[in-house]
Amino acid sequence: MPNRIPFRQVDVFTTRPFLGNPVAVVLEADDLSTADMARIAAWTNLSETTFVLAPTVPEADYRPRIFTPCSELPFAGHPHRWPLQSCPCPPWGQPRNRTRPRLL
Repeated sequence: MPNRIPFRQVDVFTTRPFLGNPVAVVLEADDLSTADMARIAAWTNLSETTFVLAPTVPEADYRPRIFTPCSELPFAGHPHRWPLQSCPCPPWGQPRNRTRPRLL
């Protein structure tokens, strides 16, 4: 695992800073192992940490993996949507991500 991994803490469900639900977002997480992601999520100690990876299907623009401080989640609503908020210039057009079991 690299010594430094850029991430953002995104404040969701609010328009006012520090009043929403914080979610950590790690962009370009393709080189991280599952163990690395679990360790980072435990370190952030937030309810969810979203890791944004390259898509594995042509219908998607990104592939999120979501971790709590204790385990990986198969799905959670706002951690799937809010990675886009953390990217000032998303490389995607209309954002789509491949999740289990459906395309969002």
